[in-house]
Amino acid sequence: NQHIYRVMANIIPIIIESAIIIMLLILGIIIIIGKGDKLIAGYEEEKEKYSIGRLRAIMGSLCLLIAGLYVLRSVIGIALFIVVTTLIGIIGVVLANTWARR
Repeated sequence: NQHIYRVMANIIPIIIESAIIIMLLILGIIIIIGKGDKLIAGYEEEKEKYSIGRLRAIMGSLCLLIAGLYVLRSVIGIALFIVVTTLIGIIGVVLANTWARR
């Protein structure tokens, strides 16, 4: 019984982390190929202000980058993962409000 609990305690986080990575990869691809415009917050209300091609590139790339970082999380450490992910998020917001504007 104890062995089963130990095994489950090790497997469940791996399953959850794998699901997060897969969802981020799928989301990034959906956005990049143009099928996820409605998933980009605020885009529908302000379409005329943004270049959708650039916005797709930024948001899709963010998802893919964060998925890649998540894979490397055990190598780079949780603290560096949090710092780099936060910086990527900030850079993404800045790019979305500058480079992606018309």
